[in-house]
Amino acid sequence: MLSMEELQACVADPKLAVARVVELLQTLRSESEEMRAWAADALQQIECLPAANLGAIGPLCMDSYPVVANWACKMTSRIAGARSGAEETLLRTLTLHPHVEVRQQAAKGLGHMGALHPSTLAAMQTLLERGIDQTDARLARCIRRALQPQPTTPPGPCAP
Repeated sequence: MLSMEELQACVADPKLAVARVVELLQTLRSESEEMRAWAADALQQIECLPAANLGAIGPLCMDSYPVVANWACKMTSRIAGARSGAEETLLRTLTLHPHVEVRQQAAKGLGHMGALHPSTLAAMQTLLERGIDQTDARLARCIRRALQPQPTTPPGPCAP
């Protein structure tokens, strides 16, 4: 877990936040609301992560602590160069995580990734066909939004 000084340094320097992203995610487990808030502020500044981070961040998408898993899903959707691995991680989280708010974030993350692999689209469509909107209307909305064709936009900071 990071100290307050380290957290403040990560907020001041997004490159440092990228380098310490896993520690920032772990700091979200802190009992201190202030520490968690600083960690979230630092994570919010991260626009793009290197592909090498997927191995450490991906498993955190299934973390039993929902705040950690939620932010790990956000960070996974911002990983450049490991698109298929990130997509698989978010789909697995969407399908298997026990907390609905994490599953919602996984669906949002998939939606932010742009054009998805046909197998991912099919799996998401299957979730809808199985009646997920009967159990969670918001999750169904997130999935439907992710299934919509994405507008063509100029490549962002995470473009391959």
